[in-house]
Amino acid sequence: MNLLLAIVAGGKRLRPGTKLNYGFAVREWLAFAGEVPDGWSPYRVEKFYLALRRKMTTASANNVIAGVRYASRRYASVHGGVDFAAAIETERPEERAPPVALSRADIHRLLQACRGTAPADLRDRALVILGVTTGLRRDGLAGIAFGDFKLARGFDYQTAEVTLKGGRRFAVPLLDGALAAILPWRKWLASQEITSGRFFRSVSLPTIQGPRTIGKAISNDGVYKCLSRRARAANVTGYHPHAMRHAFVTFCRSAGVPLHEIAAITGHQIEGSGVIDRVYSDQATIGASALRSIAPVFAEFFATAAAGS
Repeated sequence: MNLLLAIVAGGKRLRPGTKLNYGFAVREWLAFAGEVPDGWSPYRVEKFYLALRRKMTTASANNVIAGVRYASRRYASVHGGVDFAAAIETERPEERAPPVALSRADIHRLLQACRGTAPADLRDRALVILGVTTGLRRDGLAGIAFGDFKLARGFDYQTAEVTLKGGRRFAVPLLDGALAAILPWRKWLASQEITSGRFFRSVSLPTIQGPRTIGKAISNDGVYKCLSRRARAANVTGYHPHAMRHAFVTFCRSAGVPLHEIAAITGHQIEGSGVIDRVYSDQATIGASALRSIAPVFAEFFATAAAGS
């Protein structure tokens, strides 16, 4: 393994996602500048940055340079080499308009695009319902396992335990309507004797060569591909990886749901959390209050989901 790649792989303070991105950046750098330190110079880094900006956005190019800077800095401090990327100056990324949240009509069209009883329809309908009623990111949806569905301590509502950014585990309160909407997918999995492991799986169509097959757990990108494909079929424009999360928060804010109750579902960190601790006894209590507040906000979607079965 090249020394720079080994530096990234051995970064103890790097989160897994960051390590993956930095590894990609270093591989891009090595493909451009070569495997040996003789080609690692500030001049080559400048040329590398210009080449990156010709094939990707400024923001993406800056992210690649951030990975190279990390490896360069560690190469100098730990291995006595030259910090060849220290002097590179990156451009300010282009201003982008914030993404527009999906409308209620968009959500209905997405659910209608999943109508039917084919396994992929059941799965994608469950993804839409869970996404829009919890604000879960695609990695949260992809990571849900059968064992993550649990009763909240001291209450009769269910939660889904997910891993948030930074590795924090969080119990997401679930509406009864959402649980009912994902039940057809759960029943189909049970009919295939799948009752453990990841909850959302890839499903292939039956062919003349053989029957339908159930694949591995879908990845973060797999969740996005499933839902973006449904968005195209439903003529829903502006779908993006955080579309469901934005829609959830937008619908709740428009309905006057308090911020601390929204955060009890999404896992957002908000200012004034000390006030929450004084008013509520624990997270399960806040979750129960949040579910009462958001239930009428999302009731109409459950009817659409049920009609698609």
